[in-house]
Amino acid sequence: MDDARAYASDIGVLGVLRVLTRFRGLILLPIIARGLGAATYGAWTQSLVFVSVGMSVITLQFDVAVVRFVSGTDDRYRQRSVYLPLVLIVIGLGVLVSAAAVILAPWIASKVLGDPQYAAIAGWLGVWTALTAVAQLGLHLQRGLHRVKLFGVLSTAETLGQLAIVAGLILFTGELLPAVLGAVAWEAVFALAVLALGFRSVGLGWPDWSSLRSSLAFSLPLVPSYYGGTVLAFADRLFVAAYLGAEAVGIYSAAYSLARIVREIFVPISTALLPAVSQAWDRDEKDQARWLLANTLRYYLVLAIPAAAGLTILGPQILGILASGAIAQGVGFLIPFMAIGYLFSGVQAAFSVVLQLVQDTRALAVARSTAALLYVPMVILGVLRWGLLGGALATAGGYGLDLAFTSFYSRRAASFDLHSWQTLKAALASAGMSLVVVMVQRPGWVGLALSLLSGVAVYLGLLTLVGGIGRRELRFGAALIGWRGPGEDERKG
Repeated sequence: MDDARAYASDIGVLGVLRVLTRFRGLILLPIIARGLGAATYGAWTQSLVFVSVGMSVITLQFDVAVVRFVSGTDDRYRQRSVYLPLVLIVIGLGVLVSAAAVILAPWIASKVLGDPQYAAIAGWLGVWTALTAVAQLGLHLQRGLHRVKLFGVLSTAETLGQLAIVAGLILFTGELLPAVLGAVAWEAVFALAVLALGFRSVGLGWPDWSSLRSSLAFSLPLVPSYYGGTVLAFADRLFVAAYLGAEAVGIYSAAYSLARIVREIFVPISTALLPAVSQAWDRDEKDQARWLLANTLRYYLVLAIPAAAGLTILGPQILGILASGAIAQGVGFLIPFMAIGYLFSGVQAAFSVVLQLVQDTRALAVARSTAALLYVPMVILGVLRWGLLGGALATAGGYGLDLAFTSFYSRRAASFDLHSWQTLKAALASAGMSLVVVMVQRPGWVGLALSLLSGVAVYLGLLTLVGGIGRRELRFGAALIGWRGPGEDERKG
């Protein structure tokens, strides 16, 4: 139970820290969209897309390999033999990507950022990407060392530091380029600090390349898997930017940022989940690993289903307060489909952990790549025929395919209880909550707060009424805070 309590504690801390990091999008939305316009906000969000996609080229999913293999051993030399060769490869690839971004800056500005005038910004995106990749590898080393809370604190510091610098420079200069340069400078300082922490954690010596083969065998199949996930996450916005322009992608990205909250609920969970289940699995405590997986997915759905329902109703009002009228008017019909898509994405992430656990990363690559290949024509046809709505519909369909394929391979590798009845109860309680929120909804911040509080109270009440919260859940919660350990019935549940 000590491991389960530590796991729950990690999730709680990561959840709070993740909420803080998500303020970046909500704070920068009014600063950029209102001050500089929807087109500039679109260019900013596409810059973040470039950094995210570019990291997949540089890291080759080594960060996942570091977590999987470092978490299974306490030997400092073995930990160092996993980390050092990978960080050297990432630094070398980062230099190549930085040079390529400078050469291709005009093309990146036109095709990715949506306007040739952003060429100066595009030239710096490669450096930003390379520094972020080095930092991320060092952060995930701490995660693999079971310092999950430290990982969360450092990740939050990275995001909030960037937020403060970017927001301050935009307000002071009224331009996006100085803000991007500030973000690059901050990332350079942060990457060096995390790199030094990593060397202090595992030691510094001549790299032992003997573990590189195992790391590559695990991580390289994850590269097409990650690219598939990247296509699912960003292909719609890239095509909207290229076909409909920067202002359209600004509107679309605003809806995306809000709907993605449904997926973000799983991020702190998945951050703590892989090292926890890897440790249990490698100790041959497979029942404990399955128990963690089952209850993780169960409680994620209890949170994510009402979140999707609430964002569908309140999303336009939230963006109406934070952003311009043009953005608020254009997102109401997008959010429901995006929220459903990201609900599917969160469930898929739980099944993908199973395949990483059993080191069947090839199956994960096949599943995600297939979903991505089917998703691209869905996006193109959807946007060409229905515009922004077509992109949102394709998002729901693409993530649905991704979940279907991944769960198929995952269930064959290692099955666990899906708690289907609990999901149905959460859906019923969310439907009742939605009716109440529609009735009490009022304009303004006060009205929004009233809607949120009413929705939470009604959902919890209805969930209790239909049996979604009972003595078993209360006993489990009490055990997590130290009142008592769970019995065998809870552990098997």
